[in-house]
Amino acid sequence: MKEGSGKWFLALGGTVAGAAVIAAGIWIWGPEASETDFDQEVSALIFRDGKIQPASDLDPSDRAAGNLSFTYEDGALSFQFSCDEKNVNGTVNPLPGQNPYYEGDVVLFIPETLAEGYSLMSCRIETLANSASLLPDNLDYEGHTILALGIRDDETQDIYYVQECIDSVPAEDMVADARENFEASEYTEEDMYALEHRYITLMEQ
Repeated sequence: MKEGSGKWFLALGGTVAGAAVIAAGIWIWGPEASETDFDQEVSALIFRDGKIQPASDLDPSDRAAGNLSFTYEDGALSFQFSCDEKNVNGTVNPLPGQNPYYEGDVVLFIPETLAEGYSLMSCRIETLANSASLLPDNLDYEGHTILALGIRDDETQDIYYVQECIDSVPAEDMVADARENFEASEYTEEDMYALEHRYITLMEQ
C-alpha cells in the first residue's frame, strides 16, 4: 500500500466468457494517504480486437504485467492503470448492483471522466466474490472483496482486464454512496441489472 501524500482507490469489472472472466482498473487522487490507498502491480489479460474468450485460450503474449492505483474520496473513485505501454486514468461514480445472485454487496462504477481514446468496459467491486465472477487463476479470491476493471483502447479495440483482491480497501462508504446515488437518480433496477451484465461480459449493449 502506497505511503505518502496521495490517497488512492480502485474499482474493477468482471466477465465470464465460457471459462473466462475479464476485468480492468481505475485510479483516483485524494489529499492524504489512508487505509483506502491502493497501489500495486497487477496482472492483466488482453483481449485482442475486443474478442472475448476463455482465459485458458489466450496466448502468453496476451497476459501482461501492469500497475493499478486508486483512491475513493468525496463519493468518487479515481484511478490510474498502466499496462502494455498504456497509461489510463479516470474518475468514476458508484451505483449499486441489483443482481440477487451475488450474496455480498456489488458496486458498479460509471465514468465521469476517462482518458481520451479509451472506453470503460467494466468497473465493479464485489464484497463477497463468487466463483462465477472470478478468473480461473483467482478462485482463491472467493469470499473476498475484489475489483474488476476493463478498459478498451478504442483505436485497436484491445480490452485490458484486471481482477484484484482489495480486502485492504474498506467498501462501506462506496456501498452507502452507491445506494444514495441510485435513490437520487432516474435509474431503475432493470438498468442496474443490464449494466452489471454488460460489465461481467465486457460487451456493449
